[in-house]
Amino acid sequence: MIREAIQKIQDLTVSAMEPQKVEIGGKTYIIHDGDAFNDRPDMPEPLSFSTLSGLVEYVEGEFDKDFILGRPIIHVKGPKLVEFFSEAQPPYAQRCLLAKVVPQLPDAFPFGSFMSGEEFMIKLQALFVQNGGGWRDVIEACAGIKKQDGIEYKDSGVTQTVAVQSGISLASMKKLPNPVSLVPYRTFAEVEQPTSAFVLRATDGRLGPELALFEADGGAWRLEATRSVKEWLKERLPDYTVIA
Repeated sequence: MIREAIQKIQDLTVSAMEPQKVEIGGKTYIIHDGDAFNDRPDMPEPLSFSTLSGLVEYVEGEFDKDFILGRPIIHVKGPKLVEFFSEAQPPYAQRCLLAKVVPQLPDAFPFGSFMSGEEFMIKLQALFVQNGGGWRDVIEACAGIKKQDGIEYKDSGVTQTVAVQSGISLASMKKLPNPVSLVPYRTFAEVEQPTSAFVLRATDGRLGPELALFEADGGAWRLEATRSVKEWLKERLPDYTVIA
């Protein structure tokens, strides 16, 4: 009997030491060691920016200071996403996402897909930095490839040559540059767009010659762009922690 009473007292003591959830005013609180913590604290919706400059202005303005717990962190998650967090706080690792930045970019170039010469030339001029890398070489190499009979392709697997008919009897040989360095729009406007290597190919389509670009840098541009964004932010917000 005495042993059962002692065991019950011990169980009650352990139970009293464990965190307890209580409902107060429609909100859940956790009671632990005499302190009360909001299980789901009220946090503001994160602000959304499309430029790094907008984030810098927000941070420098010291807005939402009451929600910045500990040291704030700027996390460059990739070439197209930056997030501004408060530091996680014990005992329940509460962290507040205060702002995020996603760039407004033009439609991505459909790498790896063949398209008509006209569509290819339009996208090459609209979705790439003009005169960046070998952009002009590609423009000039593809400019004379038109929809007409008598086009001949010579492909060694590394280089490709296209015979372009001019008028009735004249034909010139155009060598497509490979690999070619180009600069697509792929990250925030404030930083320099990364240069990447591409393979340019031509083929006979149902309605005429078709062209395509294939990525050939193994995704290295993502690391370069992420590093550029991080350095840009560190330079303008030296008092803040910027990680990538």
